[in-house]
Amino acid sequence: MSTINLLVLGAHGQLGQAFNAVAGEFVAITLHCVGRELDITQPGLVSALLAKNQYDAVINCAAFTDVNAAEQKVASAQDAYALNHLAVASLAQTLKLQGGFLVHFSTDYVFDGNAHKPYTEHDTPHPINVYGQSKLKGEQAMLKSNPPGLVIRTSWLFSPFGKNFVTYLLNVGQQEQTHTQTLNIVSDQMGSPTSALDLARAVLQLLTQRAQTPHNQAWLTTQLLHFANAGQASWAQLASALVQQAQLNCTILPILTRQYDSPVKRPAYSVLNTQALQTLLNTPIRSWQDALQETLNWKSNAE
Repeated sequence: MSTINLLVLGAHGQLGQAFNAVAGEFVAITLHCVGRELDITQPGLVSALLAKNQYDAVINCAAFTDVNAAEQKVASAQDAYALNHLAVASLAQTLKLQGGFLVHFSTDYVFDGNAHKPYTEHDTPHPINVYGQSKLKGEQAMLKSNPPGLVIRTSWLFSPFGKNFVTYLLNVGQQEQTHTQTLNIVSDQMGSPTSALDLARAVLQLLTQRAQTPHNQAWLTTQLLHFANAGQASWAQLASALVQQAQLNCTILPILTRQYDSPVKRPAYSVLNTQALQTLLNTPIRSWQDALQETLNWKSNAE
């Protein structure tokens, strides 16, 4: 197979770093990584880069993900819409006009959390915070432009890289201490903990399949898919698993959302149904517990 050249936008964030970390597992793939040095809110800059270089696909990992800031600060909300909505709309239009394939990521926070079974791609979104609203606008803009591509909703991302729930707990738990720490963690929000490493692998596998079957009708429009590791958990259950696997000197105290001082409403239930993507991959997605262990091993080996 000839080389598959991929452009990764937002390469210095958690998900961008995950793509870089697993790319070596795919012999035909070459990544071209671009971080904040390319402002994707400036359509002309992106268009010029794509016109100058031949990429088989563009993977957009750039996003505004500070959920609290988006809710509390007008400037941050504007930044969220600029990056999560308007920049995505421009990317989609550019790829549609110039030719190419776009992979973009959305979130479980497009849902309101009132469901009692895993959300499918056909369920109606109803975000309850600014972050979720900005991400929904972005995915809707891409689906409207309909370039060849994928919109992949994911949830509760963790990895060895950057700031996320797992690295936060590891940093807290590994601090030198003379007594066991007690951490208050929310227990009545249920979701799908997801490894950014596994998400990156899934996308690279799909892009490899696309290179092998380029004339398949499935690759000619925008597909909406869900990716999350198998199983579900509350934040407290995820934290307890991490404490046990990493042998941290911490005790997890489950609390209710109403006891947690947060300016943001979050979905009480946002588990994702991933059957469509698993069918496309022709392989099951492993459990979040197994994926968590890999992340902990990765962090341990890096230290």
